[in-house]
Amino acid sequence: MTMEKRTSPQQPPTLLPTNCSTHFLYARAPTTAGVTPRQPHQSFRSYLAQMGGTGDDGAKAPAAAAAMDVVSSSSSSPAPAPSVLKSVLLSYAYVSVWITLSFSVIVYNKYILDPKMYNWPFPISLTMIHMAFCASLAVVLVRVLRVVAVPASPPMTPSLYAASVVPIGALYALSLWFSNSAYIYLSVSFIQMLKALMPVAVYSLAVAFRTDSFRRASMLNMLGISAGVAVAAYGEARFDAFGVMLQLAAVAAEATRLVLIQILLTSKGMSLNPITSLYYIAPCCLVFLTLPWYFVELPRLRAAAGAAVRPDVFVFGTNSLCAFALNLRCR
Repeated sequence: MTMEKRTSPQQPPTLLPTNCSTHFLYARAPTTAGVTPRQPHQSFRSYLAQMGGTGDDGAKAPAAAAAMDVVSSSSSSPAPAPSVLKSVLLSYAYVSVWITLSFSVIVYNKYILDPKMYNWPFPISLTMIHMAFCASLAVVLVRVLRVVAVPASPPMTPSLYAASVVPIGALYALSLWFSNSAYIYLSVSFIQMLKALMPVAVYSLAVAFRTDSFRRASMLNMLGISAGVAVAAYGEARFDAFGVMLQLAAVAAEATRLVLIQILLTSKGMSLNPITSLYYIAPCCLVFLTLPWYFVELPRLRAAAGAAVRPDVFVFGTNSLCAFALNLRCR
């Protein structure tokens, strides 16, 4: 291949191949007036600009800006969710606290009410002490310390209170009265076996009130639980028919209360936290317990006024505190 020298008055001489078909790669484009000639080799800055870097004027190319936005958005993303292990440990901690409080209240109530132990067989009075303590502490937390606020949507009007909270308070009073009375006649272990009927009662009432649908598999499970409770009742050494009736009545009242909470409160958009639940329900429960206490236990308390039946402030204070803590965990 030979080289031929060409000259032009407008540009310096350029060597061009004479027998190469790709001579346009080496040819220099002629210049015209007002037009900047295209350079055959781009500058490093121009190359970076095309590849997404910074151009000659220092501005970022669109591709680079998009890449920088992606990096910045990924770096400013929220922190990852807690680990599964932490959630599991937290759930086990809550369950452990609830089991401990429930065990403490059950054993404590049994100790106070059992005639062979503390010998203070007044279950209605004990329940009233619990409710008075819970109501007073809830009022202090809501109105004085303002730890939580009362629900504002919807607001608790007198008509809503009478239609929704009063029936729940009445059922709660019956449940606590019958349940505490059963400790006088039955053992703690047998009472806990009878409480296993609670899911059966709640599911049956939910189906009856049409808040849940009937499922054959669930009903078979409930029948299995009932059969197990029947076997435990058959082999109970300290079987007392009146005590069993009291505990079954307590289970029925509690199951009805749980279903009514869903119907009367949840369906109306009212959500109560544990403290506000006690703030509204505990005083109502205390009022309903006053009537049976006046006719059933007040004459007995008057008759035993001169006896050794005197409540201990420390025992009843710690017992009420355990009941308050359990009520907070159960809601």
